Amino acid sequence: MDVLRIEGGLIAEVTIFGSEVFAAFGLPLELPTVPSRPAVDRSAEAAR
Repeated sequence: MDVLRIEGGLIAEVTIFGSEVFAAFGLPLELPTVPSRPAVDRSAEAAR
């Protein structure tokens, strides 16, 4: 997990945590697999 500290609209600091702290934040070690959705062709919209 990466935590960004923002100052004045810019990234001032990046703190990186390993998976050993996930439980302390209530986060799972792995995200559940979700079925993929078909890609949406937006090329016709961009041509307008």
